[in-house]
Amino acid sequence: MEVKSSLLKHLLYDYTQEIAPNYIAHQLREAFEKQDFELFKEKINVLFSRIPNQLFDARQEKYYHAVIFIIFSC
Repeated sequence: MEVKSSLLKHLLYDYTQEIAPNYIAHQLREAFEKQDFELFKEKINVLFSRIPNQLFDARQEKYYHAVIFIIFSC
């Protein structure tokens, strides 16, 4: 279900060149463009909170680098 949902969101963007307003990438971009860094930080925290515990590795900083890289690559 997660793969289907993600794929549909990306396809929606590819075909319409728009990001659904409830999509986290859209919310991050809006917060950044408005220079609302508190909201930006809040949305980053929401994103991190959605990562399954099995994938989380707080001991390695590269984990955070990878997540941030993925956010800005979308």
